[in-house]
Amino acid sequence: MNQLPELTHDERMVALEKAKAQREYVYSVKKAIKSGEMKFSQAVGDPKVQRTRVVRLIESCPGYGKVKSGRLMDEIGISRNRRVGGLGKNQMKSLVDVLG
Repeated sequence: MNQLPELTHDERMVALEKAKAQREYVYSVKKAIKSGEMKFSQAVGDPKVQRTRVVRLIESCPGYGKVKSGRLMDEIGISRNRRVGGLGKNQMKSLVDVLG
């Protein structure tokens, strides 16, 4: 089995800070989508958002909750656990056409 590399305390703290900054950034993007400050198409084009699950971004759009976002993903043919960076061209185009 693969073993994880041993990190020093300082390396671990740097990694935790980096992860926290990433989470805060994605939260700010989702908040901007919800308030209308940012369009969905801008968010999915952001390289820092590529590792975010698609369903989380759709749910941040006004008028979309868990059920409606799930239906949309099923209609387009996107798996529920797909991340933004893993979308194909046609899937991305379909989402942007619907969500703006």
